[in-house]
Amino acid sequence: FWDANETWLVLAVGLLLVAFPMAHGTILTALYIPVFLLLVGLILRGVAFDFRAKVPAGKKHRWNRIFFLGSTMASLAQGYMLGVYVLGLDVGIGGMAFGALVALCLSAAYAAMGSAWLIYKTEGDLQGKAVRWLRVTLVLTALGMVAVSLATPFASPRIFDRWFLWPEILYLSPLPIVSALLFLWLWRQTFHLPKPDDLHALRPFLTLAAIFALGFAGLAWSFYPYV
Repeated sequence: FWDANETWLVLAVGLLLVAFPMAHGTILTALYIPVFLLLVGLILRGVAFDFRAKVPAGKKHRWNRIFFLGSTMASLAQGYMLGVYVLGLDVGIGGMAFGALVALCLSAAYAAMGSAWLIYKTEGDLQGKAVRWLRVTLVLTALGMVAVSLATPFASPRIFDRWFLWPEILYLSPLPIVSALLFLWLWRQTFHLPKPDDLHALRPFLTLAAIFALGFAGLAWSFYPYV
């Protein structure tokens, strides 16, 4: 599963070339550097994951740092690409600044998911730390989703019409409303976790998964059927 998770990007780029050759050239031309950094980050993650298991305990910290570096590079690159893509591959100063903001927030979103999973799988001091990490990263995650949600409709008149014309605005209003309610509920839950006997320990992870699913649905609606 680990090796399969590393190769999805290579497969996606190949499929993009075959299915959408014009989009392949345009997207990779605009995002060449972040794609390169993403690949380097994934390579570092894979190397660190394998070698950490084979070195003595006293040297594991070195591979921990390399794994952290690779993970950070990959998540920041993905966030930057998302931000630039939302603005129509704008590589000007404004587009790069927005991409940097989304890069930071997407990294925080991944950290929030990891923290939520740790709340479910661990106990004791580590579980308490995971709750605090979730509380902090949840703020940046919400900021990133708000930024993308506000920028996407104004990036294109077509996307604006898909969201704000009647009756679409009525049908689509549950997406941001439910997402906001889930964020607020999860934020309040972080002040009541962990609970005795790990009661409801899985709820933060499931709630975040639902939030991300709603966000992906919103992006899919905005850009469909165009790449």
